[in-house]
Amino acid sequence: MPNVSFLGQVSDVGSLLRMSDALVLPSAFEGFPNALQEAMLAGLPCIAFDVPTGPRELFECSTLGQLLPGDGDEYVLGEAMAEEAERVYADSDRRAQVNRIRLKYDSDRVLQQWRDVIESV
Repeated sequence: MPNVSFLGQVSDVGSLLRMSDALVLPSAFEGFPNALQEAMLAGLPCIAFDVPTGPRELFECSTLGQLLPGDGDEYVLGEAMAEEAERVYADSDRRAQVNRIRLKYDSDRVLQQWRDVIESV
């Protein structure tokens, strides 16, 4: 059974991610979820709801996550997220998978995309 800790504000996110087994993002609304991206970059398996923006874009380039339906009864959704967290926790191979998000959001690649946009206008 996994432990869940609510730590509040943390200054050394990298250390916290290295100590973690997974990230569960229970948000009902998201923009671009930096916490999800950081967890994926750290190689953590992630679970999130398929809300209108954000998580789907990140999950499309990763083998490290499970995107759960984002509509419906909150209790049912919470149960589905808890069940998926149990599956992730029990699967050490899945937790250890290498993901492709590093390539898509690599800083050099993103900077080049910004340069391309700026040069086009």
